[in-house]
Amino acid sequence: MLGGRLHKRSVSALGAVAAEAARAPSPPTSPCSSWPGCTRRRGLTAGEAEEAALRRILISRTADTYVLASIEKLGTVCPYTVTGLSEVAGIITDAPAGHPAVARVP
Repeated sequence: MLGGRLHKRSVSALGAVAAEAARAPSPPTSPCSSWPGCTRRRGLTAGEAEEAALRRILISRTADTYVLASIEKLGTVCPYTVTGLSEVAGIITDAPAGHPAVARVP
């Protein structure tokens, strides 16, 4: 877990301290914690500007990022765009392959 201010609802680190920690050397592959929003058209989205900015830093620091998106998040759009789906290596979800939510995301 990165340092910084803890966002209670998403249980994630935010703020300048977290951003500085995210700029430290990173592993070549990284899972990014669960995403608030994931759609084909808007890509990956977040509920707060600080969260979106920090996630962009984390994605830029790894060669391959895998997104964890629960079935409830597939097809959900939040206010702040993080990145397009083409910028991540894959999406890991609990949705079965034939579920309609999976069809909303490539």
